[in-house]
Amino acid sequence: PALYTADPEQQGQRRVVVKRAGQLGVVGIAHKVPEGAHEDTYALSVLSTILDNGKTSRFYRALNDQSKAVNTFIFYFPFHDASLFVPYVFLAPGVTHEEVEKIVLDEYEKVKTEGVTQAEVDRAISQIAASTAFDRDGSFSIASQLNESIAMGDWTTYVTFLDNIRKVTPEAVQAVAQKYFNEDQSTVGYFVPEVPGGAAGGPTAESWQEAAQVDQPFFYRHPKLGENDPAAQPLDDALLDNYTYTPAEEIAPLANAKREKVNGIDLVTVPTGVQDVITFTGSFAAGDFMSGAGNSMIADMVGQMLDKGTTKNDKFALAEKLENLGAELSFSVDAHTLNFRGKCLKKDLDTVVGLLAEQLRYPAFDAAELDKVKKEREGGLKQLLENTNVRASYAMQRLIFPENHPNYQTPLDKMMEDVNKVSVEDLKAFHKKFYGPGSMVMVVVGDLEDKAVRQSVAKAFKGWSGGQGYSRVAKTGPVNGGKDNIVYMEEKTSATLMLAQATGLQRTDPDYLPLMVGNYILGGNFSARLMSTVRDEEGLTYGINSSLGGDIFSDGYWQIQGTFSPDLLAKGIASTRRELKKWVEDGVSAEELKNKKTTLIGLFKVSLATTGGLAGQLHSIIQRGYDVDYLEAYPKKIEALTLEEVNAAIRKYVDPDNVVTVIAGTVDQATLTGESE
Repeated sequence: PALYTADPEQQGQRRVVVKRAGQLGVVGIAHKVPEGAHEDTYALSVLSTILDNGKTSRFYRALNDQSKAVNTFIFYFPFHDASLFVPYVFLAPGVTHEEVEKIVLDEYEKVKTEGVTQAEVDRAISQIAASTAFDRDGSFSIASQLNESIAMGDWTTYVTFLDNIRKVTPEAVQAVAQKYFNEDQSTVGYFVPEVPGGAAGGPTAESWQEAAQVDQPFFYRHPKLGENDPAAQPLDDALLDNYTYTPAEEIAPLANAKREKVNGIDLVTVPTGVQDVITFTGSFAAGDFMSGAGNSMIADMVGQMLDKGTTKNDKFALAEKLENLGAELSFSVDAHTLNFRGKCLKKDLDTVVGLLAEQLRYPAFDAAELDKVKKEREGGLKQLLENTNVRASYAMQRLIFPENHPNYQTPLDKMMEDVNKVSVEDLKAFHKKFYGPGSMVMVVVGDLEDKAVRQSVAKAFKGWSGGQGYSRVAKTGPVNGGKDNIVYMEEKTSATLMLAQATGLQRTDPDYLPLMVGNYILGGNFSARLMSTVRDEEGLTYGINSSLGGDIFSDGYWQIQGTFSPDLLAKGIASTRRELKKWVEDGVSAEELKNKKTTLIGLFKVSLATTGGLAGQLHSIIQRGYDVDYLEAYPKKIEALTLEEVNAAIRKYVDPDNVVTVIAGTVDQATLTGESE
C-alpha cells in the first residue's frame, strides 16, 4: 500500500543510551538516506564499500587496525522507502564510546572535506561488481536478486545496477557525504555494558503506555502519488537481451569433474554453467585438537594470523591485491582442520590461487600484528560470553565428551587466558609441524578449465611439503544424564535449552544415515515435529530444532536446541521432553519418512545449484573418505532407507531418560519448575 504519511524533517541530533549486563560496548550512528530508487543510491553504495569493506577500508584502518574495535559493519540497504546508513562498531576492551564515535565522525568529515581518491572508487566498483556476480550464482540467487529489485520498487535495477555503479565518481561520493552526513539529521546510540547488579533504569511499561497516548502530528501525502511506481510498468524485454544463464542442472556437472594429485594436494575441479564466477574451498589437518594440552588456542591463532601479512607482503598489500579484484579469501579453524574459502572472477583465478598459497606458506607472524589479533580475539570471546546459545552448547560439549576428545569445548575464560599466552614462537612451531599438502583437499567449481586450474595450483604450491594426517580418536562411551545443568547469565530476555547425547557415530558408519533422517523428522526444519508442536500448536518457543554434529573426523553428538521466554521455559521443557519420548518410543511413521525423504533429496539437489554449494558438498564428501561419485549415490541411499532401519537407529542411539540437559539464561531452579513469579 502507498504510504500517506511522511517523517518530518529531523531538527537536531537524537541520542539514546542502553545500559544492561554485557561484555562489550557498541556505538551506532544513523543518518537518514533516500529510497533505493533514488539516484544517490549508487554513490552511497560505493561510499559504504570504501568505508567498511575489507582491510583497505577506512574504518578498518582507523578502528580495527588500531585496536579500537573488534568488529564493524555498516547497515545500508536500498529499500522501497527511505532508509538509514548506520555503522555499528563493537568496542575493543578498554576503549570508550566517545573515542569511537569521534573516530567515525572524523572519517565522515575527511570524506566531506577532502573527498575520496579515484583508486578507492575504482576498488569499490570492482568489489561491488564481483559481489554482484557472486550474488547471481545459481537460479535461486538470480530469482532472489530480481525479487529484491522488484521489492525496492524498480525491477530494472537488476540489469542497470552495475552500469550506474560504474558511473560513480569521487565527486559524487563526496557530494552524498556532504548531503546526508549532517549532525542535525543523525541519531547516535550507545550500548553500555554493566556488571551484574548495576543500575537498572530504563522505561517501564507504564511510561511507554503514557507516551503512546500523546497526540502526534500526521504528515499527509496523497495515496495516488504512488501511481507511477516503476514496479508497475510493463516488462521491457530489450533490457534482458544481453543477459544469459545456463542452469547448472542442464550441464550434469559431475560428468566433467576431475580429481587428481597436484603437488601432493587432492585437487577436484568441476566446470559448471555459471558465468565468470569461480568458487573454491579446501582444508587440511591443522585444527584446535592439534594444539595440544599446553595451549588450546595455538591452532586458532595461526589461522587468524594468515591474512595479517606474509614475508612478501604486509596485510594491507595483500588486502589491496585481493580487493582491487573484488575477490574473497578467508580462513577459519575448527576442531580438526584449517579451512580456506575463496571466490573470484574467472580472469583472476591464477592471481587469487597465488595469494592463497602465499598466505598458507609464508605467514610473517609479526609480533605487533599478533598483539592486535590477541585483542580482537579476546573481544570476540567476550561477545560469546553474552550468547545463550554458545554458553549452552559449550557447557553441553564439556558434559558429554572427555577433555581429550576433539568435541570437548574449552571454557571461554580458559580460552581468553590461552590467547594471551600465545607467542610468535608457538605460531611458527605449529605452522612448521602441521602446515603442508599432506592431507590437503581443494575443490574448485565454476566457470573454469581444468588444465588452467591445475597449472595455477602447481605453480603456486611448487616445492611445498610437510603436513600431517588426521589422528584416530577413541569413541566416547555413554555419559550419565538425567539432571538439569544451569548456566546462569544476567539480564537475558530469553533462555536456551539443550538436550544432548554422544552418539558414538561418525558419518561413515552404517547407522548414521537412518539416524540422520529420523532426526530430521523430529527437528530438521519448520515442518518437523518440534516446530509444528512446541512452536506452532503450543506457542511456547521462538524456535526449536534437533541436529547431529561433530562427526566427520570423530564420533559426534545428537542434540535438541530451543529458545524460550523464561516464563514459558518450564512448559517448554515439559513439551520438548514429551515429544522426544514419543519420537523414541513410538518411532516415526511411514508417511513422515516418505515426505522427509523427498524433502532431504530435494534440498540436497538444490544445494548443488551454486558453485559454493557444490564445492562445499564435494569437499565434505572427500573429507569423509568418499569419491566424487558419492554425490550421485547419496540421494539413492536416502531413498533406500526403510522404516525399520530408521526407528531402530533412533531407539539405539537416543535415550530420553539419560539425555544431558543444559539451560543458559537468567533462570534458576524455580524457573525450571514453574514456581518463580
